[in-house]
Amino acid sequence: MDGTSPTVQRRRLGLALRTLRQQRGLTGEQVGERVERSASWISRVEGGRIGIRGRDLRDLLDLYQVDDAARRAELLSLAEKGRARSWWSEFSGTISEAYATFIGFEDEATRFESYEPMVVPGLLQLESYARALVGSGIPRLSPSQVEDRIQVRLRRQEVLRKPEPLHLSLILQESVLRQRVGSGEIMRDQLRHLVESAQRPNVDLRILLDEHTSPIGSFHHFVLIYLESDAPDSVYVEDFAGGRFERAASIRPYQETFERFNRLALDPGESITKIELAMRQAAP
Repeated sequence: MDGTSPTVQRRRLGLALRTLRQQRGLTGEQVGERVERSASWISRVEGGRIGIRGRDLRDLLDLYQVDDAARRAELLSLAEKGRARSWWSEFSGTISEAYATFIGFEDEATRFESYEPMVVPGLLQLESYARALVGSGIPRLSPSQVEDRIQVRLRRQEVLRKPEPLHLSLILQESVLRQRVGSGEIMRDQLRHLVESAQRPNVDLRILLDEHTSPIGSFHHFVLIYLESDAPDSVYVEDFAGGRFERAASIRPYQETFERFNRLALDPGESITKIELAMRQAAP
């Protein structure tokens, strides 16, 4: 990973600023008052959700008494890179802030561990499946919004095909194979695409039979995000209310759920057989 994603640069800067603030024994509210910003703005900067101008960063570094010139230059460089425009920024009017942050992590991640109980995840969706899914969503979207969301979804899939691709470990609930989206032809094509995707060296796809569930994982799609370490850096959760990032302290339960599901799921070969059976049984 070359660390070029603005999202990752903002995350690194935000973590550094949070550490500096805590070392000074200050709360977000106290810092906000001193630099004439809201506590929520401090939180969003520290969470890497928004960029920060050089002038505002210098004010924070002065407050935190960061006098070392090299350290200041390093953090200012992160801020500059964090303000760079990414390909998904052109869709900012269509996608949420949390989803945009997720795409930024996805663009730089080395590995995803993902559980999906409802639909085929975006990284493995065919355009026809995505179009049927997005077009039938609630609330209803305008044609331009539908098109934007589909284009974002298809563009995201490039992370699986780049020279150093994302490694995707996916556990798919068995019911997803029977959950009809669009026509029977669309479903058969999508299931065939899952079989083909499962044979890629960077995709580990396993089917979890419906008899196996867990309270934390039964209703939510979640993704454990690995950037540079062997431990997940974050977890992104999607439910009917939308997507969100859980706090660092909440990562472990999701990790344990994924590990449990991974033990219970069919192995890759058995999973392909299960998908092929569903493909033959898909209604016309």
